[in-house]
Parts: sequence; C-alpha cells; structure tokens
Amino acid sequence: MHQLLEGNLRAAWAMNPLTVLLLPFLTYGLASHALCEFRGRGLPRLFMPAVWIRALCVAIILFGIVRNLPLHPFELLAPGGILRP
Repeated sequence: MHQLLEGNLRAAWAMNPLTVLLLPFLTYGLASHALCEFRGRGLPRLFMPAVWIRALCVAIILFGIVRNLPLHPFELLAPGGILRP
C-alpha cells in the first residue's frame, strides 16, 4: 500500500500483485459504504454468485501458500521477488 500511495506501481506489483489486482474492488466497496453512511444509499451492488466468492477465497489462500514456496517460479511472487536480480 505504501508503494501505491507513493505512485510506484511497479514496486507495489513486485511486493504484492494480488493486492494491486483487488484494489479497485476494495475501493468500490469502501466508496459504496461511505456513500451509504452519508446519503443513505450506496453505489449499485454487483451480484456475484457464491461460487465466484468461494473461488476468490481459494485463490487468495493458494496465493499466500504458493508465494512462500522456495521454488523458482513461485519465489518471484514473494515480496520484492520480481525486483531481485
């Protein structure tokens, strides 16, 4: 998040690509919640089937496991792994 706030998208991607991918959805949800608090109505709700939500949960858990494996292609997902020579 610090790298994103600094405007360094490449470093933010290198530290946690999943966060960069999911940030627009988080922003939409937070904006909708804030609008709901201020004017009583939020942004339009997006319908997602339960299977998609479960798949996202599985993807997040698998990402957390895979990024900690000490094998070559997966070590690139570790924080800063892409930036290392």
